[in-house]
Amino acid sequence: MNIMRKESLFLIFLVFILGSLVFTLGCVMPGGDGEDNQTYYGVGIQSFSSDLYSFPAGTTTNVLLQIFNYGDYDAQNIESKIIGIQGAEPTYIERKGETSNLAVLSRNNAALFFWNLEFKDTGVETDVIYSVDTKTYYEYQSNATLEVVFTTSSSPPSITGGMGSSRGPLNITLSSQSYVYLDDPNDNEFTVTMRIENIDGGYPVCRDSGSGCGETGTDEDESYRNYIKSIELYIPSDWDLQKPEEWGGGCVTEDTLKHCTYAPDFSNTEEVDRRLYLTQGLRNMFNIGFMRDSPGATQQEMVESMKVVAKYSYAIPSDDIDLTVEGRQQTY
Repeated sequence: MNIMRKESLFLIFLVFILGSLVFTLGCVMPGGDGEDNQTYYGVGIQSFSSDLYSFPAGTTTNVLLQIFNYGDYDAQNIESKIIGIQGAEPTYIERKGETSNLAVLSRNNAALFFWNLEFKDTGVETDVIYSVDTKTYYEYQSNATLEVVFTTSSSPPSITGGMGSSRGPLNITLSSQSYVYLDDPNDNEFTVTMRIENIDGGYPVCRDSGSGCGETGTDEDESYRNYIKSIELYIPSDWDLQKPEEWGGGCVTEDTLKHCTYAPDFSNTEEVDRRLYLTQGLRNMFNIGFMRDSPGATQQEMVESMKVVAKYSYAIPSDDIDLTVEGRQQTY
């Protein structure tokens, strides 16, 4: 009897532990109706909901959007707006504020936006269903660091570099050869491959008036969708670009580093450099050629790092929510 009792207690304890694990792991993010269970690496939508979902004509309801910064950096210039109300003629809807703005949303912080929508009498006896959705724009960055191994010896080095990557709405991966053999006193060429991938469910878009591609606060121009605003390189001072003309004419030396910036010229969309364009909003990959002088025979092996910073605006849409305006009640 004692053995059976111990086994029963053990089973109860095991069920309790497993139940606790399921509850903890299954709790992805808060939200009610319109909850979004997607994994985000930047600003993501926690919930999109309404105070009321079915109501008579003449009713005003609050539509609420809660966002959260899941990424590693602060988001700048956040703008959330209602972008569509599909249903009957829009003249039957009075929007009391369409855009909500926030200067900064720090990492691991949430923000709540809401809009008042008044649904007027459509004059019909049947119910009218409206689908409402939003879009949130924000400015963000993705950083990645790569270590490159150099050797002046003809033998493979004892140290190794590695692939560098950074998580954000746009994931950047940097890779190079396993090591660079410095056999030339002056110009030893090597290549770094940069892969940029969109992993967050939205898309990058240029909305910076300084780049000539539309101003923040307006709907984006389709011509500039899927473009990154700029790419910045931070490289050791003894590195040089093979084609500095592709990076605005070269780099600026800052202490022990060179800072190189490339931003597309959007004044003519037909001639915009496609390196910072994500095909179908998904990904792109290109090579950056460098040169490095040999340090001489005094140092046989060394590791040097480069850093890439991608800056961009990003748009994340919400799912639709359906709101029903009840038809007029017939009287007999």
